[in-house]
Amino acid sequence: MSKPLLHVIFSPSGAGTLRQTLAQQGRTDRVACPYDDFSFGPIAKADGAARAAWVEEELGVSDWESVVATTAPFLEASCSNDVLPVAWISRRDARTYAGFLWWLSHLGNAPCRIVDVTELTVSDDPADPASRRLAISPSILLPAQMAGLLGMEVDLEPRERSKHQARWTDLVSDNAPLRIVDRHGSLMSGPICHYDPRLIACATTAWQKMARIIGHALASFSDEGVHYPSDLLLLGRARTLAETGALEWRGDLSTMWDCELRLPASAQH
Repeated sequence: MSKPLLHVIFSPSGAGTLRQTLAQQGRTDRVACPYDDFSFGPIAKADGAARAAWVEEELGVSDWESVVATTAPFLEASCSNDVLPVAWISRRDARTYAGFLWWLSHLGNAPCRIVDVTELTVSDDPADPASRRLAISPSILLPAQMAGLLGMEVDLEPRERSKHQARWTDLVSDNAPLRIVDRHGSLMSGPICHYDPRLIACATTAWQKMARIIGHALASFSDEGVHYPSDLLLLGRARTLAETGALEWRGDLSTMWDCELRLPASAQH
């Protein structure tokens, strides 16, 4: 008797869309999603305490323990011998790719299938060929686009599995603050300040809402064919840039909607 499929996806928004898609298709497949984002923070310790402390220190989020607490139940469900996991991945999305590598390190050599959308192109208007674009990430697929991929999963080949697991071992050894993807779909270790120049480039000599600057930075990633990083990460970095004087600020720095930023006077000339 074949094992039931368990779809494994690495962003909460993508998990919600996939559950909706499966329900619309009349399927009873379950979906599992880790709520932690392994594209940032330390990854060398398995207990999660170091990650929660890092997120509070660097990003100002004080309740990450509740996110870390969901990790063990997710691994228990997705690595069970009673299911056949189907992982939805993209090498253009740091959160998805890092989450997949982390999960695969726990899965070991157990059977696994994948739906890889790295090079998939989709269209919001099938009648308009010019509207085709890279899917970039499973997390931004529409229900109809996900429905077209159901049943298209393929077995993860042993050679690819070994490459993925070796890459994660290297990343754990680096234990860098960030995991980032380049245009070629490589997942690399990066410094905490990696996205700072992009945030500064989105600032001007005029006051702007912090939310607007972060929004412009997020939008710029799609032009490069990669998925944007966590808004929590960019928010934390924008606060740091303000606190260190790289950007001037006014208002309430604890919320991006009530704080405004601009280039400092020294940069305006």
